[in-house]
Amino acid sequence: MASLGVAVPPGMVLTCQSFDLFIRGNDLGALEIEPGLDLADRPRFTQRSAQIRDRLMSCSLPPEILEILAEWWANQTGFWIVRSSAVGEDSGTASFAGQLDSVLNVNSFDAMQAAVLRCWASYWSERALVYRISQEVPLRSMGVIIQTMIEPLQGGVLFTRAPDDTETLRIEYVEGHPETLVNGTQTPQSVVLPRNAPDHERFGQLAAQALALEQSYGAPQDIEWLIDRSETLWFVQCRPITVSPKARQSVVWSNVNINENYPEPVSPLLYSIAREAYENYFSNIGRAFGFSEAALDDLRSWLRYSVGVHGARLYYNLSSIHHCINAAPFGAYLSAAFDNFVGVDDEGRTGKKTRVDATARAASQLQLTWAVLSAARSLSTLPWRVERFEARARAYSCDAGAKALMDSTPLELLGLYRRFIDIRFRGWTDASLADVAAALSYAALKSFLHHRLGAEAAQTLPPNLLLAIPNVVSAGAVNSLWELSRTARDNPVLCHELRAAASAKDWDTLYSALCNGAFPEFHEDFIRHIEHWGFRVSGELMLHIPCYQEEPATLLPVVAGFIDIDGPSPEASTGLQAERRDTAMADLCKRLGRCRALQLRLALLTAQRSICYRERVRLMQALIYRRFRGVLLSMGRGLVRQGRLNRPDDLFFLEWSEIDAWLSGNYMLPATIPGLVALRRREHLAQSARAVPDTIQLPPGEYLKSDTQTPVVQQAVGELRGVGVSGGRIRARARVMAGLGESAQFQKGEILVARQTDPGWASLFFLASGLIMERGGMLSHGAIVAREFGIPAVIAVPHAADLLKTGDLLLVDGDQGRVYREGTVK
Repeated sequence: MASLGVAVPPGMVLTCQSFDLFIRGNDLGALEIEPGLDLADRPRFTQRSAQIRDRLMSCSLPPEILEILAEWWANQTGFWIVRSSAVGEDSGTASFAGQLDSVLNVNSFDAMQAAVLRCWASYWSERALVYRISQEVPLRSMGVIIQTMIEPLQGGVLFTRAPDDTETLRIEYVEGHPETLVNGTQTPQSVVLPRNAPDHERFGQLAAQALALEQSYGAPQDIEWLIDRSETLWFVQCRPITVSPKARQSVVWSNVNINENYPEPVSPLLYSIAREAYENYFSNIGRAFGFSEAALDDLRSWLRYSVGVHGARLYYNLSSIHHCINAAPFGAYLSAAFDNFVGVDDEGRTGKKTRVDATARAASQLQLTWAVLSAARSLSTLPWRVERFEARARAYSCDAGAKALMDSTPLELLGLYRRFIDIRFRGWTDASLADVAAALSYAALKSFLHHRLGAEAAQTLPPNLLLAIPNVVSAGAVNSLWELSRTARDNPVLCHELRAAASAKDWDTLYSALCNGAFPEFHEDFIRHIEHWGFRVSGELMLHIPCYQEEPATLLPVVAGFIDIDGPSPEASTGLQAERRDTAMADLCKRLGRCRALQLRLALLTAQRSICYRERVRLMQALIYRRFRGVLLSMGRGLVRQGRLNRPDDLFFLEWSEIDAWLSGNYMLPATIPGLVALRRREHLAQSARAVPDTIQLPPGEYLKSDTQTPVVQQAVGELRGVGVSGGRIRARARVMAGLGESAQFQKGEILVARQTDPGWASLFFLASGLIMERGGMLSHGAIVAREFGIPAVIAVPHAADLLKTGDLLLVDGDQGRVYREGTVK
């Protein structure tokens, strides 16, 4: 919350690493007892919980933690509150509010130590054990927050969506400390305000900031707040509202990961393709994993709408996707792997997860065996499958190339159109299994590290182990661009012309000169690069965006950005990261011993190869989408000549099945096509102008309302938090970029700040000294390329592109997932 600009009582945090260190240091690892307990045996719950509490309270804090606490406490005065904050404690489907302990009015070092132990002991309290087993919501670790005790004038809770009326927000408050409200010892007063106009003399500021927090976190929030005697508003706690059985029917939409493929508003044509493509994508994965057709038919209504659109942006329907995944054996594990793969956080997780052991028991042994064998068979043939997909994509690329399209008849163009649709709907299983392999192998690597080295290792070690993955095709375009810039550097006159073109922002004149025979050696290399890599651009799956092969002059500013770089080549930089990876691996192997080191090497090799296969598939996907765009524009130009369309890109505003029916003579009302296109253009323009959140929760069948407010982003505080995906620390100036079209302004050594990136941004990564993104996951393209070049990277930083400004002096800590502004760097 502090990173979003709201007032939070100051203090410090003992992270999950401290908890794990305490557990290991006191040999308490055997206390995870839930699988052996029966809810009906309450006496045993009481007895076992008391035994654990007594044992924990008799333990000592590890010396390293005591040293940190003592150093911090020496400078503190007054009263403090010590709060439990367990990982997995509060989510959209379960809240541990009141189940874990908090200790108030702590004013001595000994009392603070005892309070920390009490919070940790509450991890195994009777009420917490009963709740997490009955709700099947496991806790994974625990942090402890030590905060200044605020002397409140008033305090309470705020629900950004009232339980009985989701169009209002509800405030409940008491005079004095809100602990009396939370524990039920005092009856609160209530205020109900409309969400769309929450004006109130006393609570207007509270309501406005609460709604901004809801937008930031992407789901309705239960917020604990205080107003002190100086009338300062403090936010103490913020968690998703626990959903009732009725609320659980709501649909959770998220654009995480999918916005890497579709970063801009999608056209009706692209959405119609994506909607059916994703249905087939998940169905074909199910078949590969042994799902029967009957089982898939039962899931058809969920599969059909696994993606949707809000504000013309594409979203995953996480409710549908999780429902389908959880229908599989070991569905909870597969759901977690999917969430890690796409970068879904706790706010986007949906539904009541079934534990792996419960799922396994519910499934028949035959079903489990068949699923495992089917998955193993499908994934074991992945190298061959990827090669087959590449061959199919290259064949389509050849047949739909620019030269071939020039001589194609309308009937041949329609054939190429249908061929793409067939590949995308029915020929994508080989490609989808590369995604599955990457997700599962990465989950297996994290699981191994977690079980052998602890939760902290599972979070911090993968970025170093996945540095400089061998044979990743993503680096090919940057290596080629580097060689092209070396050719330019060898010609001083050409370097002068590139700089002059950059100054005048006139690249067309220089490109015309190249085409007319100027700088023939460079032009030859330039054309070669365009032929091999010119289809890779930002938004390469967006059918309305041209690529370098269509507009070669737009590549020249990218080349100009490279010519003044004297440092090591991209290939050499990757080699340095490979040495870092190997060193980290060698250190780990020494800690693990021979047998477990061998297991780690196998897990890492599997993850590396799977990620390579996924990147190869993504390259071919970009290629055939570019060729499909060429087919569409060729068809559109022919229709314009016939007077049937006004513009070639009018086809983008029809659905794929409408185009097929219209051009084959089977559309019911062909005369309505021009008017339909015009209507959709206008509405698409209006929808595209809307600002929409990353995560949306709506009742089934409802759409995001047009008056939805964009969150008010406060001035950035000193520290922003995210997820570290590429290790290291760098201090440099920020360059905030809304799109790759601003790349000419980027200076070597700046820290790149963006909402998201895709493969088209790879050339900038080599110029950047660090990376900050609002969106993405460990296996997103931006994270992979950042590790290739060894630049510190922090992703999933909320509102980074709004909170940070070009020119800000930043410290990016890719190891801890932190970003610090000038004046706050310690």
